Amino acid sequence: MSEKQQRLVLSIIDFLDQSIQDGTVKQDDKEGLEIAVQCIGEAFGVDPSNEEQINRLSVKPATLPTIFDVFLKTRDRLGSGSQSIPAHPAPVEPPKPSSEDKAQAEKFKQEGNALMSSKQYDRAIEAYDKAIDLDPLNPIYYSNRAAAHSSKGDHLSAVGDAEKAIEVDTNFMAQQMMANGGMEQLMSNPSVANMMERVRSGGGMPSMEELMTDPTLSGLASQFGAGAGAP
Repeated sequence: MSEKQQRLVLSIIDFLDQSIQDGTVKQDDKEGLEIAVQCIGEAFGVDPSNEEQINRLSVKPATLPTIFDVFLKTRDRLGSGSQSIPAHPAPVEPPKPSSEDKAQAEKFKQEGNALMSSKQYDRAIEAYDKAIDLDPLNPIYYSNRAAAHSSKGDHLSAVGDAEKAIEVDTNFMAQQMMANGGMEQLMSNPSVANMMERVRSGGGMPSMEELMTDPTLSGLASQFGAGAGAP
C-alpha cells in the first residue's frame, strides 16, 4: 500500500468521523458507520489512533470536502469555459516569451522532470518555478509543478497550480493531475461521488446497508490497491 493511497484513505476516515461527530449522520446509523470506518482502516492499514501515522499521512488543514469542492468548481469551469462571457475587461496578458526564453524554460522543465524521477520534489518545484518565470503562458509547467506539490503532500498548492493551468488555457485538462491522480481516481467511483453530493446537499449519509452492499464501495480496496506500483 503506497503512502499516497493511505493519505487518501485517512482523509475519507476523517470525513466519516466528522460526519458522525457533527450530527450529519442519524443517531441510529452512527454505530454502523463506526464499524465501517474501522473496516476501511483495517483494509488499508490506516489506524486513526496512531499519532505517528497521522502526523505522516494527514493533509490538514485540507479536508476531503474542501478538495471535493475544488474538484467540482474545476470541472464546472472546464465545462462552461467556452461559453462564459467576461463581466469585465480581460486582464493584461504578460508579454510573450522569446524563443530563447522558451528553450531555456524547456531545459528547466526537463531538469524538474529528472528531479521528480529521483523524488527530489522541492528541487523539482524550484526548477518548474524557473520555467514558469521564463514562460508563464505554458500550462504544462503548472501541471508538472502541481504534480510535484501533490507528491510531497501539499495538495492545496497542487490545486492552486491546477487552477492556474486552467486560467492559462481553459482547454487544459487540469483535473487529470489534481492530487497527482488520486482525486480523479476517487471521483471516478460513482458511489463515492454520489455520497459526497448527498451529504453536501443535506441528505445525510447513506445507510449502513447501502455502504456494505454496494459493490463499488466494497471493492474500493481493490480499486486503489491496483495502483500500488504506479510511478
